[in-house]
Amino acid sequence: MEQKQVSLIIPMYNASRYIDDCLSSILNQTAGNAEVILVDGCSTDDTLQKAIKYPFRIIRLEKRLTPAGVRNHGAKNSSGDILVFADADVVLEPDSIKKVARLLSRPDTDAAYGIYTENTIQASFFSQLQNLVILYRCEKLPKNAAFSFSFFCAIKRKVFEEIDGYNENMVHYEDVDLGRKLITNGYAVDLNRILRRCI
Repeated sequence: MEQKQVSLIIPMYNASRYIDDCLSSILNQTAGNAEVILVDGCSTDDTLQKAIKYPFRIIRLEKRLTPAGVRNHGAKNSSGDILVFADADVVLEPDSIKKVARLLSRPDTDAAYGIYTENTIQASFFSQLQNLVILYRCEKLPKNAAFSFSFFCAIKRKVFEEIDGYNENMVHYEDVDLGRKLITNGYAVDLNRILRRCI
């Protein structure tokens, strides 16, 4: 099975609280050949100052875009066969990129979404409780769920382009819309328990 080139796209906006944990986890990936693109949506805090310490490409937008627009902009400026979108408050497991590259190198998988870990780095009791509720609900969903999670989503570039990416006119639920487009167009989607998100 041929290993595909991965582009990891991280939208950033006022993510100072999380960005070091996120980018440090990317540095620790066991798959070291991924292209990493950080797209800053006009942050007003010190997110950029923290991000430039890392050896990743940074794209600074000149105006605010919708989250969908930021992700699409990152995709257009990437070169990978597989596009991985992760939020700036995500901490990846060390083998996350390797696993998703292997999964999407298969001809029977067009897109995959990760779910939450049981334990997160959030200190708040209510954040932990909310996380466990979402995890429980995700475990009950069918594998071929008709939506996607934007916090950790991987999709083949060819497929992403065929469905015209994220809908930039949507301010919310653009990830749900992406999943709907994938399913209605007959693409194979995998809600995968091995692709976990930590926050």
